[in-house]
Amino acid sequence: MSAIALDLPIGMRDLLPKEARARRSLTRRLMDAFDKKGYEPISTAVVEFESVVERGLTGRARTEIVRLVDPGTGAAAALRPDITPQVARLVATRLRGESPPFRFAYDGSVIRHGRDPARPRRQIPQAGVELVGVKAPAGEAEVISLLHAALRRSGLRRFVLELGLPEIARAPLATLPEGQRSEASTALARKDAAALKNAIRKAAPDVRRALSPLPFLFGDAAVIDEAKKVLQGDVASRLLASLEGVVRALARTGLTDVAVDLGDLRDFEYYSGVTFQALARGPGDAVASGGRYDGLCARYGRDLPAIGFAIDVENLEAALGARS
Repeated sequence: MSAIALDLPIGMRDLLPKEARARRSLTRRLMDAFDKKGYEPISTAVVEFESVVERGLTGRARTEIVRLVDPGTGAAAALRPDITPQVARLVATRLRGESPPFRFAYDGSVIRHGRDPARPRRQIPQAGVELVGVKAPAGEAEVISLLHAALRRSGLRRFVLELGLPEIARAPLATLPEGQRSEASTALARKDAAALKNAIRKAAPDVRRALSPLPFLFGDAAVIDEAKKVLQGDVASRLLASLEGVVRALARTGLTDVAVDLGDLRDFEYYSGVTFQALARGPGDAVASGGRYDGLCARYGRDLPAIGFAIDVENLEAALGARS
């Protein structure tokens, strides 16, 4: 038998005893932090029917689904690419007779087609929470402060909590043809103002006015005041007011040192309000990410506000390992 036949598929990983013990200890600290705030543990299925998964995901997220055939029924199935839609399904089905709010915590791996050719991970270990039934900004204050506490409990001391508002860019981007939309989104993600200008040069004037300032609107919370001056219209005003409300709610919990990036876009299009991520030196990607997804539960038959986050445990290990 050749050596290649014993290799793992690209993006999958084994853990030897020392690594497994360290992973278990780290995950336990995170879950203990969630439990301390009243978040109850749940465990969701590794395989779902494809139609159920796709109900909760749109756009690029659907292209990352690892599909298979259920041998029992012959129906199309999928390895779970995201646990949040599974929670929405549980709330709408098995918990339909129970009253919100629901506070859930989980740990487990999601499986996706690799996003980054330079780091083609398919098996992504996560620990996270979902708060269903609490509106903004109270939900944001509770969940983001919990993320801060959990990361501190893990041993991470230096990290940045960054708030975003993808809806600012989503509507004007949606007016662009697919190729230009992809080009503009990439430019925004890289904060490349010149590339963005080129991508939207043929767009309507109002679209150019809405998108052009976004690569520059990042920094501390004072960015919101700057955005009010350059982003016009009722929608932008409403969204910025909601972000201000979240910043004030976080300040009441003691979290005053937060960053803002109004050019930030997220892969999962179910986010409906403020998003957030934790950034730290080491992994080259977010340690944790989350946001509000008020429309997701309705896709499964129960309309409830919701917010949550997932900690990428492997990225957190990298950040912990990079501590000076």
